[in-house]
Amino acid sequence: MIMAMKIEVQFSKDEILGLYLDHAPYGGNIIGYQAAVYRYFGKSPGELTWSEAATLAVLPNAPGMITPVKNDSNLVEKRNRLLENFKKKIIDQETYVLSCIEEIPHEITPFENPAPHVSRKLKNLYRNKKVIITTLDDKIQRKSLELTASHLGYLRQFGIRNGAVLVAETQTGKVRAYVGSQAFFDQKSLGQVDGVMAPRSSGSVLKPFLFALAIDEGIVLPQTLMKDIPTFYGAFSPSNASESYDGLVTAQDALIRSLNVPSVRLLNAYGIFAFYTFLENSGIETLFRSADDYGLPLIIGGSEVTLWDMAMLFKGLANYGTFEPLQLIEEERLKNESSAR
Repeated sequence: MIMAMKIEVQFSKDEILGLYLDHAPYGGNIIGYQAAVYRYFGKSPGELTWSEAATLAVLPNAPGMITPVKNDSNLVEKRNRLLENFKKKIIDQETYVLSCIEEIPHEITPFENPAPHVSRKLKNLYRNKKVIITTLDDKIQRKSLELTASHLGYLRQFGIRNGAVLVAETQTGKVRAYVGSQAFFDQKSLGQVDGVMAPRSSGSVLKPFLFALAIDEGIVLPQTLMKDIPTFYGAFSPSNASESYDGLVTAQDALIRSLNVPSVRLLNAYGIFAFYTFLENSGIETLFRSADDYGLPLIIGGSEVTLWDMAMLFKGLANYGTFEPLQLIEEERLKNESSAR
């Protein structure tokens, strides 16, 4: 009773009704009016017929006993009784008759969620506090899912069972596609692991940033000749993927071919700590060891990065060294608050 009085003081009648509709049970673990509209009828609330609206109106009374997929007769009886009340005040005789003979749904429409990793992330962050509008583009998201599945079909012959994709606009940093895995519910390929945020070996993806920084500092130019020869730093001796050496190569060719030896030599000349500091200042959050602990292998896969951070870094490279966070949320507001646009 006290709680009810507090609610009446704090909220208007319309707000209380809105809260009820958002949290009312509709059977089959379906909570909330809008979810029920979609799951039972596959449409938005504004598209409901009188019969459909009446069906949903009576469901919260006993959602476990009169769900549309079972106990049809009880549900039809309750729906028609409500339609009878509608006929007295809202609808005419013809609408009443047509509504009473309209069939109730016999199956539940599954939720189609092309970005389950994003949904889970935002749900954990906001916990029903807000309506979140993301920057994702539906067409780009679905195309990314399609391409991921297609490419993995080829890569499976090499033992690769999963992949992730992140698409962001270079100018704005708005994320348009976020594919955390090829299939969220595929347990064999660990589909619920978010590949966009999972730290992985950086491989060679940091090399363009080292070369760009070295050019800025005047250490090399694109046509500067670099040594590609057996090199030793104590017990550490880098080697190229080809396990061969070219002697002298231009800086441009060394980067294009992703040669390890010239890259390690360049990091040694530029400075491990200076490059490490650049990565941290640019927004990389996965470096959990010191620069000395990473050492020269930092440039050839000795560090951990996420796909999210790498997309942010390459966006900054395309914007001439302006490094800013990516944007996933377009707008956030309270559940009963209208959009500002």
